[in-house]
Amino acid sequence: MLRLSTGRYTNGYPINRDEAVELWLKIDMNVSDKIIRFLERKGVRHCFVICGGHSMELNNSLFNSKIKPIFHHHEQAAGMAAEAYSRISGLGVVMVTAGPGVINVLNGVLGGFVDSSPMIVLSGANYENEVSYLKKHNMRQVGLQGVNTEALVSSIVKKYYQVKDGSEIEEAYNIATTDRKGPCWLEIPLNIQSKEI
Repeated sequence: MLRLSTGRYTNGYPINRDEAVELWLKIDMNVSDKIIRFLERKGVRHCFVICGGHSMELNNSLFNSKIKPIFHHHEQAAGMAAEAYSRISGLGVVMVTAGPGVINVLNGVLGGFVDSSPMIVLSGANYENEVSYLKKHNMRQVGLQGVNTEALVSSIVKKYYQVKDGSEIEEAYNIATTDRKGPCWLEIPLNIQSKEI
């Protein structure tokens, strides 16, 4: 157990507040928590959101954070709001579900790419094996909402990631906010969102 007032673990190992926060961030965490907590530590205060079944774990992590969700009725509005917000805050974050959510947010993402606005796009996806199958066989769709997101967005983002363990968020953040700024896209399959780390 941590005792921050004395700056030590109860077993005598020295620890400062920053180390304690880092340790806490590693406790009972899934990939969605890791991504949202990273953004929280970077000072993200708002996320433009359309809730959906394929982003349910991301939604849960967001709702349990200090980041305020700004809900929209359509992904296009969420994407455009995130792009506009990035101009005044330094980073716009938008979260959508798979399939139609991906397609509908493209207008705002393209605006961010053309105008060099730093954005992070978090999108849900089918299970990882379905996403891989879709890409391997060059299919148009798998299931109800499985589309080949990478093929659709690669030309309008600085970098696309199919998330494996959540560590991708750090590189995506750095790429989106440095040099010629622009959007980075993280597609997080359902089984990866809830994967314990």
